[in-house]
Amino acid sequence: MYFTFSMSNVPPPLPSPGHVLYQNEGLHLMVNRWAKLVKDFKSKSGWFDISKVPDIYDCIKYDMLHNRSLHLRSATDVTNCAMPLADIVIPQVCVCACVLK
Repeated sequence: MYFTFSMSNVPPPLPSPGHVLYQNEGLHLMVNRWAKLVKDFKSKSGWFDISKVPDIYDCIKYDMLHNRSLHLRSATDVTNCAMPLADIVIPQVCVCACVLK
């Protein structure tokens, strides 16, 4: 299965005035959280850090669950990409951590 997704094509969500995110998180914190994930996931040379896939999966699941009112348009696409990748990456990270001990 092949998915394409580009964070540069997804504008940040714009809640209505007075809109409160989960746990009173400000929109700027949510956008900064995602910007950091994107920056850490893809390097300037174009390589991807697959160890960030579980973080991306956790972050999108969090926003889908707790910030549903934003109606994030690409959330399902991101989840469908990240979930199978996270299923592969997480066991690899655990094995590497055990070997290093």
